[in-house]
Amino acid sequence: MDWSADQIKTLITMWEDGKSEKQIAETMRLSRNAVAGKLNRLRAAGVQFSRRCCTQPKLKRKRVRKPRVRNPAEPRPPPPPRPARFVPYDAPRPCSLFDLDATRCHWPYGHPDEEGFYFCGGEAADGRPYCPRHCAEAYETLEDRERRRNVHSPVPDNAAVSRAA
Repeated sequence: MDWSADQIKTLITMWEDGKSEKQIAETMRLSRNAVAGKLNRLRAAGVQFSRRCCTQPKLKRKRVRKPRVRNPAEPRPPPPPRPARFVPYDAPRPCSLFDLDATRCHWPYGHPDEEGFYFCGGEAADGRPYCPRHCAEAYETLEDRERRRNVHSPVPDNAAVSRAA
């Protein structure tokens, strides 16, 4: 857009009078971006304005968030105890990294940097790197996963049904 000398004079006068970019744009029938861009180009060209609103730091207000309140009438029940899955277990046959193969359990005992570190070495379950006992520790069953999802569900079942209706 080409700005005439009269338009630039009007822009500077209104800006120094304290009008906002939006108010100037509405009065001059221009977009706010056109007014903002021209003001920036004038500043870059060295035009000094008596109004110095843009150099003052804006004060940020802290947002105070209200704490979420759950239904106090119904406290969340504790999760049901996880049933222990008993897997018969023989004592481990300790072995080193060099003794491991696909048929032995790869469950580590201790820390690799410490003295006495070893692997379980028991008979590995079919297609798994661990023996049945360590598979029970390492892998989550579908029942455990469903139980965990249902325990931590924030919406009671009856509320979910009423929303769907």
